[in-house]
Amino acid sequence: MKILRVMGYPLRNSGSLERYMLELAIKLKQQDHQMHLLFDGPRNPELESFIRELEKSCVLHWFPPLRKNRFLYIKKSYNLLKKEKYDIVHVYFTPAAHLFSWLAFLLRTPIILRTLGSFPISLNSENLSLLFLRKIKWKIIHFPVKKMICVSKGIQKYVTDKFGQNRNSTVVVYAATNTNYYIPHNGFLLIKKRLKYQQQIKLTFLGRLVKEKGIENLIIAVEFLLIRYPNIRAKIVGDGYLKSILLALINAHDLGKVVSLPGRQQNILDILQDTDIYVHPTYMEGCGRSILEAMSCGIPVVASRVGGIKETVRNNIDGILVSPGSAKEIEKAIIKLIEDEDFYNKARLNARERVIKMFDTKISIDKEMEVYTKLYSNLYLNRK
Repeated sequence: MKILRVMGYPLRNSGSLERYMLELAIKLKQQDHQMHLLFDGPRNPELESFIRELEKSCVLHWFPPLRKNRFLYIKKSYNLLKKEKYDIVHVYFTPAAHLFSWLAFLLRTPIILRTLGSFPISLNSENLSLLFLRKIKWKIIHFPVKKMICVSKGIQKYVTDKFGQNRNSTVVVYAATNTNYYIPHNGFLLIKKRLKYQQQIKLTFLGRLVKEKGIENLIIAVEFLLIRYPNIRAKIVGDGYLKSILLALINAHDLGKVVSLPGRQQNILDILQDTDIYVHPTYMEGCGRSILEAMSCGIPVVASRVGGIKETVRNNIDGILVSPGSAKEIEKAIIKLIEDEDFYNKARLNARERVIKMFDTKISIDKEMEVYTKLYSNLYLNRK
């Protein structure tokens, strides 16, 4: 098999998704298959060692961002597809996913797949006429796609119920993380932690700074927690259009010394290993790869009861699920984890065990390889 995976974003870090690609490329190469990876944007010099690792097992392509030069992007895409004659084109994020799906279809690429890692539209968008128009658009855009890989059952149900996607054309392959890379700090899980008596209680959020993530609710919760726990600190890691607004909110509540916004970071493992509670107050989520990274590091999670998170975090076992938009529930959940030492320490062990058993990259890679092999075998049989 010769496979092109179109990522549709610039390579900015070597997180779970990128390491997933590395492991998949290694496995495909071991079985005499070839994988090509296409990123939007130039080669990132900060990730040179990781890029060299990737290049040992797959071919990398660097395209100019689609949004900056559509004509050049389309031309390069067409030339690449025509030259390489891939058996499978596997697309990810929009708008590159839509473009490559149709170009590959027009150039008669036998198999086209798409991984859907998030909900296509806001779960609150229930206007019937709007949904009808989006359903038509969905059908047109995804007409070339033979198989849709959903990272949670929640997404699978949503696209079949709301967009009429044929359930037989979908398959669930959970988002995953490398549990051998995202590990607790040395001896971390063997030592009972007593958060109340620590010099600092450290909260972390990882992700895009956008409205959908509900980060303002974490900031409000921290303001009230500070009254009870003067040693509490929160780190909001990531970048996005909401950064200046969040910074203004932090300053308005005089939380500049308590809540930090360090921007996008490369050292995610170090940050997680220095975290006591991971907080993900989102309004919508496909699965939540950063949640898996935190759990793999043995960190209890406070997260919204939405989307694929309900399949990832077991309430009152690996962490605590809260209503989306409720700063009060976030506050109560964090208090419970701080005050109930037995629950907190059990949740640490449960969280890591959960990810190892259900969401390790090896499990998802095996399932994805099964999808590839089945589609390719059917294609070969049809050709005969």
